[in-house]
Amino acid sequence: MPNGEDVRLKVDHVKSKKVEGTLYMMSERMGWMPKHKDVFTLSFDYCDIKYHRISSDQKSKIRLQIVCYNEMMTTFHFCNPIGLDAQKKDRDAVSDLLKILLPEFKTMMDQALEVKTK
Repeated sequence: MPNGEDVRLKVDHVKSKKVEGTLYMMSERMGWMPKHKDVFTLSFDYCDIKYHRISSDQKSKIRLQIVCYNEMMTTFHFCNPIGLDAQKKDRDAVSDLLKILLPEFKTMMDQALEVKTK
């Protein structure tokens, strides 16, 4: 569990490279922690994320991909044991939060860059 960070969303049953874990959406970053561990093995500051995309509803696996400005890509596979609808709901909750947070951080970065150039 992240210490002292505001967790906005926590999603269990999320795989990264076939390892199951938990995806955390905090106020300034998102992180993925493998099951039975207490540290993040993946962490992305929102200001480093270029965009995200989701798998189509016709695909058998429910996925969300993060693409960073440094061209690093990570794919998360949502595998809630309750079923496909729960997997889509989990993925959509993460995607919806990213749709809110990424533009906010892009605006903050643009403003910071503008101040530096003056």
